[in-house]
Amino acid sequence: PALEKEIISVTGDAKLYLYLGLAYLETDVYDKAKLNFEKAEKLSEGKYRDAALWYLSLTQVKLKQIHEAKQHLVALINQNGESPYKIKAKLLLYEL
Repeated sequence: PALEKEIISVTGDAKLYLYLGLAYLETDVYDKAKLNFEKAEKLSEGKYRDAALWYLSLTQVKLKQIHEAKQHLVALINQNGESPYKIKAKLLLYEL
């Protein structure tokens, strides 16, 4: 609840949406996690975008949205620059 209030007062902060998504993912509230990761991905660049795509993919796997998860994993792999999430994305895509 405190994080949701913070997001309302500071709109447009990708990091807050990412953290809220993580809180929902950890508590198995996958629909809300997915929504927040999507918002974080749209608002961010760099490391927060990579993290948002990674956790969005994990959430979609939990929701059995495998096709969508694969699309986000491929997008993450194809991004410019290095990211620890790229390696994880390659491994998960191979498993799927």
